[in-house]
Amino acid sequence: MFALIACLALPTLTAYGEAEKVSDLSNEYLRLVAIHQSALSAEDMLAFQQALGTDILYGFDNANAAEFLDFAGKDGTFGNKNEQGGFYEKQGAQIAWGLDYAVQDDITLWPLKKGDHKRVDGIADLSAGTMSEESSGERAGEVISRARYDFQFGDGSVIGLAQVMRKEDTPYNRTIFIVMSETACTFVVGNATEGSEARFVDFDPGMSVANAKTLMEGAGYTIETHCKVENGKLTLN
Repeated sequence: MFALIACLALPTLTAYGEAEKVSDLSNEYLRLVAIHQSALSAEDMLAFQQALGTDILYGFDNANAAEFLDFAGKDGTFGNKNEQGGFYEKQGAQIAWGLDYAVQDDITLWPLKKGDHKRVDGIADLSAGTMSEESSGERAGEVISRARYDFQFGDGSVIGLAQVMRKEDTPYNRTIFIVMSETACTFVVGNATEGSEARFVDFDPGMSVANAKTLMEGAGYTIETHCKVENGKLTLN
């Protein structure tokens, strides 16, 4: 998932309003990650990848998949919210996508199973560089998974918050807050065991990583990693 990406292969979003589609935002996130990975030693790059994980990347999956419904990139509403592919709506810089679907098998939407219900609601304002999505999975009327992703892009930077919650034999909660530019990347990762009933932490794009760490701890999270990459040097706390 975090294979090294050639930095020049992806577009640079240097100011608000340059994104033309939602996938431009995920490409910019990957471009910035690649810049920092390429500056690290092989050992430090592996440690960086393991610390950041993949949860935050999943925040782009539903939007990128739904974008294919509008293959011509025109304004309009495409697809069907109650079908597996969901819907995608574009009105200029305003984008929405979503899903409200009864799962038909045990494989396609893993870890959900046949008969479970998946809901997705996402919006993006490309002119402002903002994107957010909330999703949930239900089984027999009980919420077994929830996730929320928030991003603010602009001027060659991104601030993001990913929150993933699952009700399992051992409940799973993971929250990641990241501040990343072309010159530095800092993020904090917190874990908890409340499961899908936990409250989402509020996203504030003006928040520092230190403040996010304090907010997570106040919400009952144990800090797993506090990471900084700058000038080709990795610092893990």
